[in-house]
Amino acid sequence: MIHVRSIPTPGTRMASLELSGMPDGSCQATYWADVTLDDRGHAWLPASLPILMRIAERATFDDLLDPVGLAGSERAQDLLIGWYPALHRVAINAETGESGSPHPGVGCFFSGGVDSFYSAIVRSAQITHLIFVHGLDVGFDDVRRGEMALAAARAAAHELGKPLISVRTDIRRVSDRWSPWGEEYHGAALASVGLLLSEHVGHVIVPATYQTPDMSPWGSHPKLDPLWSTSRVTFEHHGVELTRTEKIAAITPNDIAMRYLRVCWEGDGEAYNCGRCSKCLRTMASLRAYRALDACATLPHQADWRLLRDVRKPKHYEVVDAKAILEALAARGVRERGLRRELQGMVRRDRLWRSARRLRAAARTTLKRVRVRDTE
Repeated sequence: MIHVRSIPTPGTRMASLELSGMPDGSCQATYWADVTLDDRGHAWLPASLPILMRIAERATFDDLLDPVGLAGSERAQDLLIGWYPALHRVAINAETGESGSPHPGVGCFFSGGVDSFYSAIVRSAQITHLIFVHGLDVGFDDVRRGEMALAAARAAAHELGKPLISVRTDIRRVSDRWSPWGEEYHGAALASVGLLLSEHVGHVIVPATYQTPDMSPWGSHPKLDPLWSTSRVTFEHHGVELTRTEKIAAITPNDIAMRYLRVCWEGDGEAYNCGRCSKCLRTMASLRAYRALDACATLPHQADWRLLRDVRKPKHYEVVDAKAILEALAARGVRERGLRRELQGMVRRDRLWRSARRLRAAARTTLKRVRVRDTE
């Protein structure tokens, strides 16, 4: 039995949870903010549930849970189990408190990346606050890059005319031991932050990773994000109508986005964007497709596209992005033969890996059948 509870903190701008009874003992995580945080414990349900579904059959929550949030968590478990058979249902033992009323504020998570700039610009009329979180894409211990990213996010938010809420958390010190970040956990982590900010926002926009036709099981998803909602805070998955390349085209006319765009999470701590990792290169390729790379102040204006060969086993989002960039290059008549060759190579490598996986799966099935016959 895992116990989840709030830990008393010395101030209203700090909130901590503890998971006791874990396989490696008790685990703690803390959130710090530059605004007051909701300490009623509602945030600990999304913060812990994907972890619990890996290691526990039952869990007790010492804090009163929001009734809407508790009901949504059951549907979230159904969805996650359907996606990932390795997960299992957790019986939640908790008492519920009274439902609340949402704050009129509207928040939008804002890393300074493509998806968040797109949502911040398109939904500007509704958004009252932008929300920056250090400890998710930028590591909690990477103080230098965290400060650099926060300073840029704060400057961009100011120019966009929005107040920025800043949050720091070490939740990944706990979650990374048990729950894959991209596939299962990151949407739940964002939800925990949104729920902690219920005194400031009642509706929170989560910028989308994928366009609808390219959707696959992912930790932040239009079917999953709303299930973390409570009576006080609702979540909206925004931006599924465009590919990432199309979002880049949409934000290139915005001078603020071109001054502060931050996409890199693999850099060495000194560079705002390294210009050499897959994400930087794919962003630069999209900007080149729309003849806007020279307008972006945060990325190199020249690239060695051969570095894309380092992506030996492309992830789903990298292949989706490569295909969209190839389409944009062709549609706009941008030659860039070297870039097209490397993107096509990435797509081919993905096909080879998928073919190899199918062959391995067929071989395992055949082997099982042979073993069954041998035992009869």
